[in-house]
Amino acid sequence: MYKNEGKYCSHCDPYEESPRHFLEKMGNVGIVRLVSRPVHFIESRYISIIDKLSNHIEHSLLHMLLMIRIMGQRKIVETDKISNRTMVLLHEAKNRGLDVSVLTFFGLTSSIFSITFSNRKIYFKILPCNKRLFNFDDKYEFKKVLSKNGIPNPSGKSFVNYDQAVDYVIEKINFPVVVKPLSGSLSKHTTVGVASREELRRAVAISQILKKDFVVERFISGDIYRITVVGGKFVASCMREAPNIIGDGKHDIAELIELKNADAKRGDIDQNSFTLHKIALTKSTLAFLDEQGISLNTVPLSNRKIYLNKKITLATGADIHDVTHITHVDNVEMFERIAHLCGADLIGIDFICPDISQSWKHQVCGVIEANSLPYIDMHHVPSTGVSRNVSGAILDLLQNRDG
Repeated sequence: MYKNEGKYCSHCDPYEESPRHFLEKMGNVGIVRLVSRPVHFIESRYISIIDKLSNHIEHSLLHMLLMIRIMGQRKIVETDKISNRTMVLLHEAKNRGLDVSVLTFFGLTSSIFSITFSNRKIYFKILPCNKRLFNFDDKYEFKKVLSKNGIPNPSGKSFVNYDQAVDYVIEKINFPVVVKPLSGSLSKHTTVGVASREELRRAVAISQILKKDFVVERFISGDIYRITVVGGKFVASCMREAPNIIGDGKHDIAELIELKNADAKRGDIDQNSFTLHKIALTKSTLAFLDEQGISLNTVPLSNRKIYLNKKITLATGADIHDVTHITHVDNVEMFERIAHLCGADLIGIDFICPDISQSWKHQVCGVIEANSLPYIDMHHVPSTGVSRNVSGAILDLLQNRDG
């Protein structure tokens, strides 16, 4: 089924987002930007204190609401609509015999969960680890720390207008480049491989639909990897591969997409209980096929791999390949160092390079960004390779604190 391209934003493809982006644009209003600057300043320097204070207040408030029975607790059931990155952790906790609950508010299911250890109960949303020295989800702040410490990352800066950006590209890093909003994720309003002034102007306009501030970075060729570090220790790495099909010499591309989407491990884009998603068939897909001189009616030769989207996100139908066992020791040491610099007990790191089995010291590569609430389920449910128990590592960390 094709999306209604007039109804949804094509730059958020395949997510069904309104092209008006009202909430995002509110952040570009002068007074909002003026207020946000001192908030960002305070947050960037005192985030660990803010996190501790916030957790203390939230836990105290939850205890009070539970005592007066405005909130309650119940067991989790399979019909609960819970994101898979949270569910893999809850399943692991239950398998360990820990008490797991979801909180309710006036009888309605909330997005707050609890896990009971030997002498304490923790409450959390999404994932329970949030220790950090600074807000490394902020792409610009993260890049500054990487550069200061000699960790490879794509050269780049943040801007608010095209003229500054094009001068920087011409004078400092050259084309091709990547343009993306300063904050945000899921590759929304991101343009890769920008190769000229005119393409840069279009890419900036696309990014500024979402946020006034945008980042311009040097484009690095290679595969994109997600690495997860827990408690300062490397746990798992996987490669995300753009949605694709492999020809058999018999079926056309449309039929091969249908066959791949029939895999029980793949869910629709709005089914957040799935890690792998069905390949999204949109106008972007058709345009990308057209660039390759083929269409949905093309019958690929046997074993020919056809890529279906420029975006390498799970929502577009990307594949996940476990590469934990081949990750070079130099790379492992670098990832653990990044976690230490961020003061993070849980961090997902996006890394681009030609070959993760080779040292970062001997190839053109770069750390792209980091995530404080990573999709750990990618490691649990890969398309190929071994399932890695990241949830177990998180619970080990929390239980050791408990002890």
